[in-house]
Amino acid sequence: MFAGHIQHTSDEFYSATLQRVLAYLRETDFLALAAGKYPLGNDIIANVMDIDTQPNELVAPEIHHRNIDVHFLCRGHESQAFVADNGTNTVTKDRLADNDILFYAPCANESFISLTPGQYTVYFPNDIHRPGIQLAQSETIRKVVVKIPVDIFNQ
Repeated sequence: MFAGHIQHTSDEFYSATLQRVLAYLRETDFLALAAGKYPLGNDIIANVMDIDTQPNELVAPEIHHRNIDVHFLCRGHESQAFVADNGTNTVTKDRLADNDILFYAPCANESFISLTPGQYTVYFPNDIHRPGIQLAQSETIRKVVVKIPVDIFNQ
């Protein structure tokens, strides 16, 4: 997992695929777009979403095996929890085969990050994460989650 701000990103440290995704996030006015899925080519999908942040205890830990997630906050504030998958967590719902998502029971030793507009996080297949956690109170946020297939990430 790593995080940054879209206006203060040194692209030369990233793969060409991630550079392309970050440029798309930097150059697109997501507040003017309708919520929905936007294909970026090479099976990369940008999901533009308006979601309500939830209390910490209501957000289930999740992980993906086939895709790397790039979460980009456009409007509002959210907290995200994350922890490395150590292989000992209890699975509560396995939807890997159809939707590339696995949900876990609450995990120990999580870290938290608070995001403001312009910030992004990148989660790899070994990063358990809980996005969309409310800060002081629930609010409707606009965010983009870009799904990058693992097999093209380093291209």
